[in-house]
Amino acid sequence: MLVALCLPVAFSVGPAPRPVGPMRSSVLTMAIEPPKLDGPDIKVSENLQSVVPSNLIEGSEAPKDFVSQVPFQEPVVLPEWAKQGPVFRRAEFWSNGTATVMEVINVLGRFESANEWGTRDFFIDVPAALARKEIEDNSWTEKRYGMAQRMGMVERVAMQYNLAELPFTNAKLAAAVGKTVEDFETLPVSRCAIDVVFDALVESKSSLIEPSVCDRRRGGIVGADGTFNELAFRQGLYKARAIVIASWFLLGKGNFVWILVGVQLLHDARPDLFPTPKDLDLFKIFAII
Repeated sequence: MLVALCLPVAFSVGPAPRPVGPMRSSVLTMAIEPPKLDGPDIKVSENLQSVVPSNLIEGSEAPKDFVSQVPFQEPVVLPEWAKQGPVFRRAEFWSNGTATVMEVINVLGRFESANEWGTRDFFIDVPAALARKEIEDNSWTEKRYGMAQRMGMVERVAMQYNLAELPFTNAKLAAAVGKTVEDFETLPVSRCAIDVVFDALVESKSSLIEPSVCDRRRGGIVGADGTFNELAFRQGLYKARAIVIASWFLLGKGNFVWILVGVQLLHDARPDLFPTPKDLDLFKIFAII
């Protein structure tokens, strides 16, 4: 199933927001308190920052009345200089989520090792009946974190949760694109950019990666002299996309992939005329074929 990690709008109900817990402020922002529902009993985490209706999360198998506790980020506003250069898409290339090369550099320049962001103290409680469903909240549970720790892995969600709080420190990387550490330090870190970078590092759609593998691949993308190896970065994304497409063929959905590819190519050529596969709700068709 597919999960959209960047939602275009915030869901707003209930009283005015107030700070709760030690949640990160740069990438994960306070929005609302959870509404009272007639659905399953959902224990709200102490660190809750926002809630998003499950029907706004693409591919979710949650029931209609389930409310996600996944931290939600408002759309970021980039300065003009950060909009320049190539734009990268996720491994699921039909997704609307993109990141500019400056956003990618902004992520890569905030860590040298996966151990800098690999742990987290924010967890979401999911009802037992939904524990095996395709719901984004399941990636944020303490059980999932414990499993990753036992396997010696770091999680995608840990990177999403922690990275924006890390300072940008790679002066050579900034200088290689004509900028300074201060320029990138004030540039917002988008969740889409984090996901694009994680896709390239993990070279798949996976949510886990070994720290040593992550560090080695990052070292191939960011040189010791601060140069950004765009070819190596693209290769990581291409491998990730190949695995996504191959998995669809294995699931018997191969013919539908080419429909997505065709619609995406039309959108890329004439975005003023052709919407994206997501905008056309093609994933609803995918769910029934």
